[in-house]
Amino acid sequence: MSARARLTIGYTVAITLLLIGFALLSYALLSRAVQNTVDDSMRKTAREAIAALEDERKEGGGTLTAHAAAEALAPFRSEDRCVILRAHDGSDIARSGPRIAGGQRIDIADITVEQARFPFLTLVPRAMAIAIVIAVIISAFVAWFLAGRALGPIESAYESQRRFMADASHELRTPVAILQGEVDVALARPERDIADYRETLEVMQRAIRQLARVVRDLFVLARADVGTMKLQKSRFYLEETIASSLRSARTLAQARGITLSESHDGEMPIDADEDLVKEMLLNLIDNAIKYSDDNSEVRVTARRNGDAYEIEVRDRGHGVPLDQQSLIFDRFYRVQHSGSGAGLGLPIARWIARAHGGDVTLRSSGDEGSIFVATLSTS
Repeated sequence: MSARARLTIGYTVAITLLLIGFALLSYALLSRAVQNTVDDSMRKTAREAIAALEDERKEGGGTLTAHAAAEALAPFRSEDRCVILRAHDGSDIARSGPRIAGGQRIDIADITVEQARFPFLTLVPRAMAIAIVIAVIISAFVAWFLAGRALGPIESAYESQRRFMADASHELRTPVAILQGEVDVALARPERDIADYRETLEVMQRAIRQLARVVRDLFVLARADVGTMKLQKSRFYLEETIASSLRSARTLAQARGITLSESHDGEMPIDADEDLVKEMLLNLIDNAIKYSDDNSEVRVTARRNGDAYEIEVRDRGHGVPLDQQSLIFDRFYRVQHSGSGAGLGLPIARWIARAHGGDVTLRSSGDEGSIFVATLSTS
């Protein structure tokens, strides 16, 4: 049974018990109130009947005949109430109407008042039962809807976490397997020349770098998710950080004949975490180089837009397919399964921008390349 079904059943059972308890308490209070009201009314009728009979006795010179008693009780005739004058032996002398069976009665002196039970008291339990059934059905639908609303984010987060762990394991497994394989080969062949050892060490070095980057990125995202990543803000100039980031990416770009260029609107002072902003820029520039055509250009343009800085990173590649554009900021997602990188650069860049009051978006993408835009608050 799903968690949603269990939660719905729990809500429904709880509401049902509450409704039944409320209905029983309401019926008990209603019955008691009606009973007290009827008793008071019957006593009042008995007293009025005694007074009427006493007046009739006085008019008869102290004698009350059965006929006179019947006339005195005639005004009390009713379909659901009967007033009876009884003799000392319990026999009826006069009555205001037919005998009422199954009702309630009170005796005051020689007067007995019989009262039929109110029919609505027998209808109340049925009405309450029907109302409870309808309320329970409605409550079950509402509980199902609310349970879905409540569990939706939890199930989504759980599924996201499950995918995150699976993808992280996959990304870590590859460099670890490379390291294990190279070590096994090296130990299996003790007599190897220096060139072989150097080749093995270079392969291991690349695997270690890949492993270190994945671990670092996972650490950043994990701290960001739990809210423990604190910004270390300082005053610096954004255009200088952009220039530094381009210098850091120069070697990677030159290997493919890609030209790096930048332009900006004069001095751009900002209060932000310089290390994180530089990491965001490196991720965007690295992504642009990765998907640019050989011997093309990656251009970074920075400008002020109101209370924010806008950084545009343009590449000259084949663009992101339309059906994949909504997925590129998902963790571990790689466009067209390129196999390069771990698919964490863009998610980290977006988180850094949002932590600084901005965002990273894909402005456009097509056959002439893609344009990513990062915005950062100026303070």
